[in-house]
Amino acid sequence: MTKLPFFSVVISLYNKEGYIQNTIESVLNQSYTDFEIIIINDGSTDRSYNVVNAIKDSRINLFNIKNHGASYSRNYGIKKANAKYIALLDGDDLWHDNHLENMFHLIEAYPNAGMYSSGYDIQLNNRHVKKTKLKGIPYKYRGIINNYFECNLFNSIVNSSVVIIPKYVFEDIGFFDVDMKSGQDTYLWTQIAIKYKVAINNIVTATIRKNENSLSKSQHIKDRLLFLDKFIELEKKDKCLK
Repeated sequence: MTKLPFFSVVISLYNKEGYIQNTIESVLNQSYTDFEIIIINDGSTDRSYNVVNAIKDSRINLFNIKNHGASYSRNYGIKKANAKYIALLDGDDLWHDNHLENMFHLIEAYPNAGMYSSGYDIQLNNRHVKKTKLKGIPYKYRGIINNYFECNLFNSIVNSSVVIIPKYVFEDIGFFDVDMKSGQDTYLWTQIAIKYKVAINNIVTATIRKNENSLSKSQHIKDRLLFLDKFIELEKKDKCLK
C-alpha cells in the first residue's frame, strides 16, 4: 500500500511565468520532504504551464483546466489532494526552507486546531520588504490564538500562502466561494476561526509578493463586502468579530 504524504501543497497558477519556477523551487528545497505538490494551471495565457511541465520531480502533479478563477482552482486542487493536511501557496510567493518543518511541529503540538499559520514578510514590487505586525501576538510565539479576531486588527494572521488546513475542515465548513472574486479568502478564514481553534508559529517562514497587479488591490468592493451580512448574529456576541 502506498504511503500517503503528510502535506498536499496546492498551488493555484494563473499567468505567473516569471515567478512560478522560483515558487516551486522554494517547495522542493524544504527541509521537511513528506509532501506532494498539486499545481492547477487555471487557463494561463502565458508560458506558465510550460515552465512547470519542464520541472521534473515525481512529487509534482500538474493539472490544466479552463480559467475559472483562484477559488475554483484551489477547490479543484484540494479535492485532488491525498494528504490530510492542505498547505496553500500562491504561484508567485516563496517559502523559506524551514516552512513545512515548522508547520509539521506546530501540528504535532496542537493536533486539534482547525487552521495553522506562520509569520510572513510582504515584498512590495520586488523590492521593499514589509514586516507584518500581529496584534497581541509576540514574535516567536507558538500556540493557540486566544482571540483570532482581535489579533487580526493590524495584519492578517492567515494568508493564502502560509495557511495549512486539515482536509476534514473543508469537508465540514465548505470550500472557497467561487461566486466571490475578492475577499473569498477572508470569508473562509472567518468561517473556520468561528468554529475551530487557530494555531500559529509566529516566525517568518514565507515571503508574500505584492505588486500593482495583486488581487488584494482589485476593485471588487461588492464581493469583499458580500459576506459581512452573514455574520450579523455572531457579531452581537463577539465585538472583535464585528
